[in-house]
Amino acid sequence: MQRLSSRRVPTDQVPVLFEAPVAASLLSHLVSAISGSALYRKASFFLDQLEQPVFPDWVRVHEQPLLPRAIGSAAFDGEGGLDTDTGYRQ
Repeated sequence: MQRLSSRRVPTDQVPVLFEAPVAASLLSHLVSAISGSALYRKASFFLDQLEQPVFPDWVRVHEQPLLPRAIGSAAFDGEGGLDTDTGYRQ
């Protein structure tokens, strides 16, 4: 197929905002990589990275499980405890 008026886009650093399903997928991969079983099997890119930052200082991850009717909302966590709003990087 012929390209119509195609041109090269210059490389740049720009802010990125991900849709909720994409952001959840990215975080899921990170959580899988820091799981104890992945580290035990030496199948994690975080292997031997103890005390190293996971994200740069400007990244903020905040969990709000108590938002009414929101995706992922739950009154209890995976261990049966009461959920609370949690800031993982502040």
